[in-house]
Amino acid sequence: MVRPTRFVAFAVLASLLVAACAPGATTPGAGTTITVMSLWGGSEQESFQKVLDAFKAKTQITANYESVRQNYATTLQTRISGGNPPDVAIIPGIGFLRQFARQGSLKKISDLGIDVNGLKPNYPPGILEIGQVDATQYAIMVKFNSKSTFWYRPEKLSAASIAVPTDWDSFKAALAKLALVLVSSSQSHQTAPLGLSFFAGAARAGDPTKVAAAAVLVAAPILVVYLVLQRHFVRGMLAGAIKE
Repeated sequence: MVRPTRFVAFAVLASLLVAACAPGATTPGAGTTITVMSLWGGSEQESFQKVLDAFKAKTQITANYESVRQNYATTLQTRISGGNPPDVAIIPGIGFLRQFARQGSLKKISDLGIDVNGLKPNYPPGILEIGQVDATQYAIMVKFNSKSTFWYRPEKLSAASIAVPTDWDSFKAALAKLALVLVSSSQSHQTAPLGLSFFAGAARAGDPTKVAAAAVLVAAPILVVYLVLQRHFVRGMLAGAIKE
């Protein structure tokens, strides 16, 4: 049997995701203790601990922090199934939120006695919706990492004749074309083969003598270095090949 979980407005104040189960949850008062689980460690854990300390100073409720750095979702599911869930859990990812909510492992924000409509003036449009599953508020976003946003300057893409990507394949194609444009736009950044390929463009395709001359100029520094250091190259090869 899952133990009754102690809920409190702390879940909103700290912008955490409420994780636990049974109905009839009670609200802890001063002098009680709750558990908070997350995958934060290092400097993030240190910063969050300051939030928990401030919460304790204000409410006299102790929040014990549990850091789970690996297999977080599996550990949380095991704790819930085993009847030992944390009072509050921070879940990384909307997918996990939906999974736990639809299997009945999460309490609704309204079950805490919190008026969701009263929260709306405190958040810009779209923020509260992140914590909703099937139009029901289960969580409040605590952190937002934008790792898949393509920031771009429209005039740069337009100048390079690159359309704004709309899917992964067009994104990769845009990056490849943009990289080529950036490199080719600066002669100081061009490698010798790339510079030669631009030199032998359409304007010079019909003049093989100029292309050959450019190829010799590209290869000349390497040939000079080899001729000057030829004795050392030969000596090094012989020293490694002869066994006394």
